[in-house]
Amino acid sequence: MAEHVACYGTDCSICRCCINLHRGKPALFEDLDLVLQYHFGDSVKLAVSELLYNDKCQVVRSYLFRSILNVSGSMVIEVKKPEPKDIVLYVFVKLSPRVYSTNKLMAKMQLIQKFQKEQYLYTKMITEFTEYQIQSTEDCPKDKRFVNLFPICYGTREPYANEDAQIKYCGLTILENLVTSPTNSYIRVKPTVDLTLEEEITIIKKMALMHAVPLALKAKETTKFKTYLPFLTDMHLIYKKEDRIHRKTKILMEYIAKIPSLRPYVEIIKANLRESLKIEINSNDKWVGFAHGELSAFNICIKQSKKMENIDAKFLDLQHAAYRHVLSDVAFFFLTTLTENHLKNHYNKLTQAYYDTFQEIIRSLDGDEDSFGSYETFETELRFCIRAELFRAVMHLKYLCAHEGRDENIQSLSSWYDIDDAIIIWHMSEARLLRKLEFIFQNLFDLNILSRNQPIDKSIVESDSEEEDVKLVFDQFLSTIMEPEPEPIKASQQQQEEEMIQTATDLALKLAEAVMDKTPQQEPHEVITQTASDLALKLAQAIIKQTPQQQDEMK
Repeated sequence: MAEHVACYGTDCSICRCCINLHRGKPALFEDLDLVLQYHFGDSVKLAVSELLYNDKCQVVRSYLFRSILNVSGSMVIEVKKPEPKDIVLYVFVKLSPRVYSTNKLMAKMQLIQKFQKEQYLYTKMITEFTEYQIQSTEDCPKDKRFVNLFPICYGTREPYANEDAQIKYCGLTILENLVTSPTNSYIRVKPTVDLTLEEEITIIKKMALMHAVPLALKAKETTKFKTYLPFLTDMHLIYKKEDRIHRKTKILMEYIAKIPSLRPYVEIIKANLRESLKIEINSNDKWVGFAHGELSAFNICIKQSKKMENIDAKFLDLQHAAYRHVLSDVAFFFLTTLTENHLKNHYNKLTQAYYDTFQEIIRSLDGDEDSFGSYETFETELRFCIRAELFRAVMHLKYLCAHEGRDENIQSLSSWYDIDDAIIIWHMSEARLLRKLEFIFQNLFDLNILSRNQPIDKSIVESDSEEEDVKLVFDQFLSTIMEPEPEPIKASQQQQEEEMIQTATDLALKLAEAVMDKTPQQEPHEVITQTASDLALKLAQAIIKQTPQQQDEMK
């Protein structure tokens, strides 16, 4: 196999999600159009000449990784420019998911909308924020410009859907590859490797820049800023589903109950987790602006010299960007990514670094720095956001505690397919998760963000019953399969059948999740889920083909 090239923001020695598509032979194609067509067929059309300096290029290497959720995947490509100036351009090509309107799971995840949102941010919003910053600042250093918070975007092409809403042409976003480029030498922040305090302060200061520029624009040009709001929809609604909250909280509390130091506070922690979802995070409008939405280790790259100088940081993956309280990013970063005990030991230093940088940028843009109040006012807002982000951040920890491999004390999290459809399963390290949970909640107690003596609201901490959960979902599953709803007046028979199959499949997935709550160690989640989904599909198809009398016999 050719020398391995790590994928964008991923340590391939751990996850192995990058696969050499050419079986050890470098890809020597005339241009990027051809290599994409080679892997994805005629549906991929891309005018590389418009994106890569109007020159034809050779693709030296390419790698693909894709997920189990029917997402096309992403490619990591080294593009070599021709003589006389022989250079290699390292790009990362993000591909839009191939989903269908009848797939309710994909629709709920809003994959296409997230892809289009990210394209809009790279091609329009980031550029306009940067232009405003340059025009409003007498001398704006290049390294402090808004655009340099993110990888370079070389070009995009929107996904195209035909009349049946099937994705016919794959959307593309071509980005600078920060990790493989020898001129950049950025590295992905790894959840398993502690950040230094200097690196954390660098990330915090970059975060302040990302938040301050849009907020200054919002204050000065409110009408223009409002044009961005349709593209900054908060897509974290999945965490608001009551059945998911109930199930996820119950599983999490089982882990917390295993931590001796937290056992006396189990009910307090549970109450705070559920209460965090009821907090209206955008209640203070002056702090509501452009927020990244998911600033954890997975979405941060850092760069530093051998002498620990010239530290820099860039942020990746903007599909979760939203119009929300900007300090929610700081809260999420503190809860998911800070080195153990840095939250408690360096809280004041980190928050002061953010506040000072934020106010400095607001001043440079001739904004009203007094409108954001004193450091004490800012710190109160941050504590509010930490409590509001608690549930979402804690639920994110399982991914930060994941690794590829098998062990007695690990639980299957998700699966990835390589190009030969060989399944690679990520697992969660229970020991790592327990340690992470312990220091987070102990730090929050020590900082008085949460109180060890908090009175418990019994209406929030409700009793749980696994058997009732499984029985309820199973009853819904059977009633939907065996007793389909009457045909709508104007609905076609084919449409009714498709909806019936999809409804059965959705309920089968819920049934599988309920079963997994009881038997998390027995089978990989995907095996149970796929088996339930297949059975639901076959049963629904069989029922559709039966007469009413035969359906009664099947019951």
